[in-house]
Formats: sequence, C-alpha cells, structure tokens
Amino acid sequence: MILIDKKEKDLLNRKIDDSFKKIVVTKDIVLPHYDEYDILTVNIYDFLLDPHILEQ
Repeated sequence: MILIDKKEKDLLNRKIDDSFKKIVVTKDIVLPHYDEYDILTVNIYDFLLDPHILEQ
C-alpha cells in the first residue's frame, strides 16, 4: 500500500495537469469524498461494487 502525505499530494497535484480523474482507493471504511485537490477518496468496496462511483 502506498501512503501519500499532504506535501507529496500537493507536489503530485502540481505536476499532473490533465483532465483525468485522480482517485485514492483505500481499504478503510470511508465515505466517498473529494478533497481540496479534487482527488476522490473511496473505499475498495464502493469502488468495486458501485458502477456509478466515479460519476459523483
């Protein structure tokens, strides 16, 4: 599992300037949400079982 802290996420966000969605899939139980960098964080179960998860 890759852990990214806020500083690295900020650096990645600056380097990647494209129209693709950025998604973090985690095994923790979290509600799907977007952070201040428009990165979607979602748990693995929702990611695999919900066909509309990326349309939020």
